[in-house]
Amino acid sequence: MLAAVVLCGCGGNEETVSDTTGYYFSVFPEEKPGEIRLSSWDDEFNFQVESAGDDREFAVSFFCDYEQIPMEINGSVCQTFYVDGNDSGEYSFSLGREPEEGQIHKLTAIMTAYSDVLTADQDDVPFSTKDSIILNFDLIIGDAKDMTTFSHKAETEEELYDTQGSGIVINTFTDEIASKVPQKEVHVNAGEELTLQYHAGGYTENDFLIFVTAGYEQMRLNGENYLYFEHLPSRKMAAGFCQMSTPDTPGRYEVMGYVIPDPFSDSGVSDEHADESYRFTLVVE
Repeated sequence: MLAAVVLCGCGGNEETVSDTTGYYFSVFPEEKPGEIRLSSWDDEFNFQVESAGDDREFAVSFFCDYEQIPMEINGSVCQTFYVDGNDSGEYSFSLGREPEEGQIHKLTAIMTAYSDVLTADQDDVPFSTKDSIILNFDLIIGDAKDMTTFSHKAETEEELYDTQGSGIVINTFTDEIASKVPQKEVHVNAGEELTLQYHAGGYTENDFLIFVTAGYEQMRLNGENYLYFEHLPSRKMAAGFCQMSTPDTPGRYEVMGYVIPDPFSDSGVSDEHADESYRFTLVVE
């Protein structure tokens, strides 16, 4: 389903941009692959964004235990930091909120290219499902030794089916369960409950979670930060419906879904094991 999509970015473990139109994202320093260590929760650490070829904007955001967390950068606190392609380089930042003390946390960093572009305004659709680079780390603060305790309420999917690929598709079709590319533009009222259809999974070890952002800020799904699926048959895709509360402020928001396999493992995972959905534009009226 998603295997034929062309990768237009390069992974966070590379030191240089891999081609003339690619982009690069890394978070450092890593104690070892998949592990970020801080002496204190408000210590500064770094991310790097590099762009080659196209002039484009990038959105950078961080999630702690799969909940979006503010960043303190350049003397101000924000949910999402935007990098102009001409200003790509290295940035120092700290967490804008203290995580639970004494625990090892999951830190997810997402950088999305073309954050200044809306799908609804484009002639060529759909966007690639590889607009983002997603990095997952274990965040160890001080002498913390135990992984934080997660809520493991597992969702019940409505359908399972065989697939030759893996990843996630989000759309707003409600007449039947079908893996369709979303409409370019969906109109809703502010603060209403929007039904989303998801198709996610297809991994060898089929435990995963999904979450959704609108305007690069996390939305609630069924009243939760994420939906978690547990112990599904290997290589099976899970499909069903969920409810998302739309933003309270009218405007145009780019919507993206993300899937993180094996999210509660005892070690960090690389960007190669996370996927995103096709984008669509949510018009809130």
